[in-house]
Amino acid sequence: MHVPETLEPFLESFVHVPETPSPKLLFVNRGARTERKCGSVRRTFACFSSQITEDHGLGARRGVQGGEWMPVHLLEQNVVIAANQLNPSIFSQLWLARTGLVREEEFAGGCIYADGVSNTIAREFALLVIPPRLQFSPRVAQGRDADLVREKVGRILELLPQTPYTAMGFNFHWCLVPPDGNLSLLTRQLFYQENRPVFAAFDCPDAAFGTYLSKDALGMRLRLDVKPTVVESELFRGSGVLFQFNFNRNLLTPQNAAAPDVVVQAQEVLQLWPRAKETAADLVRTCVGALPP
Repeated sequence: MHVPETLEPFLESFVHVPETPSPKLLFVNRGARTERKCGSVRRTFACFSSQITEDHGLGARRGVQGGEWMPVHLLEQNVVIAANQLNPSIFSQLWLARTGLVREEEFAGGCIYADGVSNTIAREFALLVIPPRLQFSPRVAQGRDADLVREKVGRILELLPQTPYTAMGFNFHWCLVPPDGNLSLLTRQLFYQENRPVFAAFDCPDAAFGTYLSKDALGMRLRLDVKPTVVESELFRGSGVLFQFNFNRNLLTPQNAAAPDVVVQAQEVLQLWPRAKETAADLVRTCVGALPP
């Protein structure tokens, strides 16, 4: 099977995920070489240079592709917890304030508290509870999200230890925007494979392409769905290539006293948030870096 050169590094990244988290950079310029200082460790990246901007609460990153800017927007990031017998009425405005999860002055407009749903919009995050899941979405600048996730979601787990949690996952949605607006050409460069019947059937100027991949990563199941789409969000409106990353782990009921309980398992998963986010960013960066100039 022939695999396009632009796709090979992307697939190789799916075979092996670096264990060492990389700095928070995303956009790339092929052929460049740069050194970035990450904490106390200096790491060298061949063939990558980057620039970071904080245009939005979730971060809008910009980079160079063939001399043109190629924006990549982080549209959404959240933690999802699945649980049996999850009761949204617990997550009232009064309970959130009393427990210190949200201070009174931090509540924003748009909160909904009704039968079967609790939707809290706070200054730094959104919390949606609809059985059988709880979704926590940090709305802070890059670098603060990991601490906020551990603090707030960890606190919820501590406050409700008897809830039968069944799974936990992370979602990161990156949108790659072609600088010339040509979505068909960009997706062809990324994913088209010659001499394959299904691609031959779509070998026309207006065709668009995508892919689905999955593997085990960081002790979780990583699923990646990439597709061209029209985005309507508060951060970006227009056409782009949407990279939807989902990291998921089932939480197992302990079979003996020595096994960690479900809450301990969930707390351990929370610690993986920054590594999961960097894994997703690295894969997008690899994909962009393989594009022809």
